Amino acid sequence: MVQGPSMVDRLDGVNEGIGVKAPCRLKTTANHALSGLAAIDGVTPVEDDRILVGSNTDAKTNGIYDASSGVWSRSLDFNGNRDIVDGSRVRVTAGTVGDGTEWAVVATNPVIIDTSEIAWEQVTGGGGGNFIQAPYWTVGNVTDLTLERAGTAGTGITITDGGANSTITVAVTANVRSSGVLYEIDGQGSVITTGIKALGIRMPFNGTITGVYLYADQSGSIVIDVWKDTHANYAPTVADSICASAKPTISSATKSSDTTLTGWTTTFSAGDLLRLNVDSVSTVTKVDFNLGLLKT
Repeated sequence: MVQGPSMVDRLDGVNEGIGVKAPCRLKTTANHALSGLAAIDGVTPVEDDRILVGSNTDAKTNGIYDASSGVWSRSLDFNGNRDIVDGSRVRVTAGTVGDGTEWAVVATNPVIIDTSEIAWEQVTGGGGGNFIQAPYWTVGNVTDLTLERAGTAGTGITITDGGANSTITVAVTANVRSSGVLYEIDGQGSVITTGIKALGIRMPFNGTITGVYLYADQSGSIVIDVWKDTHANYAPTVADSICASAKPTISSATKSSDTTLTGWTTTFSAGDLLRLNVDSVSTVTKVDFNLGLLKT
């Protein structure tokens, strides 16, 4: 019987195929010595945790490893030449930055372990950055959708039935008008350069900005300006900055948040476009730019 790549993985003890690998607990965010149990991405691994190593200077050492207090070894589904191809994927389940992310192998086929250079690309979109629109939920009288309306602030949603053939009442106690956007600025392993990074992030509804949050892959500094203009006036320029003197900034740290937004123009309309410009940066090679939004 001919053994295909998926069969090789299963015989080696990991019940996954060549296309999708068993999840990893953590992903490295910097060069790793491939030994010991020091914290990774804010979490301390334990013996035999699967670790996605994706930031090593020597790209031939990237891959999936079993953590150990001593020297690490490659995981059984990532230690043979038939275990992976360009595009093989794996999900990360923990970590300050990596939790919930998915990654794909970027390499030249055939991939030869310890010989081929292996890079990892986050599976979220293209164009040098990734925009994610968080869900916007509405609720109302389920027998008449024209009465649909947004809920108010609170902690949850309950549904009760008053009896046979009765209208179901939806009691809303969650702020279902809250939403957000995320844009990832990625230097592809090098320090992020200054200049324009997001050409046009389109706002999907009328609303206000409630906060800005930055998360970097390592300690460093970065200042980002946010420009806003209408679709008709594309493209936004520095004259359209909405940040005044309170630009989103990380200073010798890995994160920052600002919910005061002093001087900001916080209102926006459906169809408005945001453009991001990196004014200055040091050390940081990747940063997630988050805006908190409230639909009006």
